[in-house]
Amino acid sequence: MQRLPNWPARLDRFLVGAAVRRFDYGVFDCCLFVCEAIEVMTGIDPARPFRGRYRSRAAGRRLLLSAGGIPALAAKHGMPEIPIGQAGRGDVLLFRSMCIGLVALSGVDALVIGKSGALTRVDATLARRAWKVG
Repeated sequence: MQRLPNWPARLDRFLVGAAVRRFDYGVFDCCLFVCEAIEVMTGIDPARPFRGRYRSRAAGRRLLLSAGGIPALAAKHGMPEIPIGQAGRGDVLLFRSMCIGLVALSGVDALVIGKSGALTRVDATLARRAWKVG
């Protein structure tokens, strides 16, 4: 998986649009937000097999775990696990309860999507694991 040459501008446009979207399990939730961002940066959608196949947190969790979880999904798409301190702009972070986020363009904090649909900044050092995108 490689990032497209203009990925920062593409990601910035995506984030502007994502900021006004509504949270909806199976359509736009924390996992799908991150996977859409990955697609914007690389042209590859790691969540393609999961989209629209669940309507609750529990069902989404079961579906993801049946595929091996976030680590297996990352490995399948060529995203190596890295130390949290090495995660940079656009990389994926795992927080508690399978909540995933994206290192913001600032490179300092992470963006996650809450049930309100709002993009929220979180201290990236609170992450438990990290993966390199491209």
